[in-house]
Amino acid sequence: MKKNIPESHISAAREEQDRNSKILEFHYSGILGSFVFYVKKTEFVIGKNPQCDGVINVSSAISRRHCKLFRQGEEYYITDLGSKNHTYLNDRMLVGQEAVPVHDGDRVRLADVEFTVREEVAVRKKSTHVIYTSSVGGGCGKTLMSLGIASALAENGQRTLYINTESMQDFGYYLTDAVYMQGKMAVLLSADPGAAAEEILVNAGKQGFDYLPPSEHLLMSSEITLEKIMDFVTALVRRNDYDDIVVELPGSAGEDEIACMNAAEYLVLIADQSEYSSRRLRLLNENLRDFHGDGYIVCSRYDAKKANYLEEQDFSIRFPVCEYVKETEEQMTLEKIRMENIMKKTAQAVV
Repeated sequence: MKKNIPESHISAAREEQDRNSKILEFHYSGILGSFVFYVKKTEFVIGKNPQCDGVINVSSAISRRHCKLFRQGEEYYITDLGSKNHTYLNDRMLVGQEAVPVHDGDRVRLADVEFTVREEVAVRKKSTHVIYTSSVGGGCGKTLMSLGIASALAENGQRTLYINTESMQDFGYYLTDAVYMQGKMAVLLSADPGAAAEEILVNAGKQGFDYLPPSEHLLMSSEITLEKIMDFVTALVRRNDYDDIVVELPGSAGEDEIACMNAAEYLVLIADQSEYSSRRLRLLNENLRDFHGDGYIVCSRYDAKKANYLEEQDFSIRFPVCEYVKETEEQMTLEKIRMENIMKKTAQAVV
């Protein structure tokens, strides 16, 4: 049965934006497989280190931090980062720290991996970005990391709204002086999501960012379904009151949740470094065949002394790790995330 959840959301969330932005596409197709890097950021590092922006784990000849692309004005430049097997632009080896402009049609070779460069200029009209978050298992800190992303976006000056779609709404625990959903908003969400979008600016909770107040009852008991919340998100995107909306999906990878992920413009998966998480990420990746957005992984509870099963996996090309959040003995809080700029890298990746 065809799901309705993502359909209206796709058309609204991907409306044109009002700025010109140059995007470089690095295409590889050869004996090592096929993959693409989309270079949109001011700086973009490529290498086999899982903390790079573009992770190449299919060739042992690639250095951990192999090369860097950076933007000056309207041009992108490439420079080698002291790699063992060198960086080449159109068969010419880059020497030392020289920076050379990269253009449409150029060939960039990193050791034995050669990319063809395509240049795209996106002419868009400013609109709301929707960032979905999810996880592949409990205990990863999905809710706190999702709140952290919303907080980091707001710290960057973005008008940000956080929406939790779990039926059991317990995220108020992490907030200071949390406000809870009033009857009128609950009724509108279940009966008229479009009208609820008009009310959110008045009824939103405030925590440096706005949030849809948590319900003190199970959402399902109020007939507030994931489909209704997605209709609410669609209405918000059309109103364009927010720069970013962070939508935390339920932890279960059901049909509705998969449909939302496949339709996402930005998808952040929260996982730990365990073999269990790696196996579940691999299974999830196999079910995201229709996902064509920007995907990232936040590795929570990271311990450098333990094996990291997120490295050198098939899914890490589509979903590179954008941030490692270290395991600490003290309890992680939203205030700690703010004070230590945790989730800043993730916020930069999805802006």
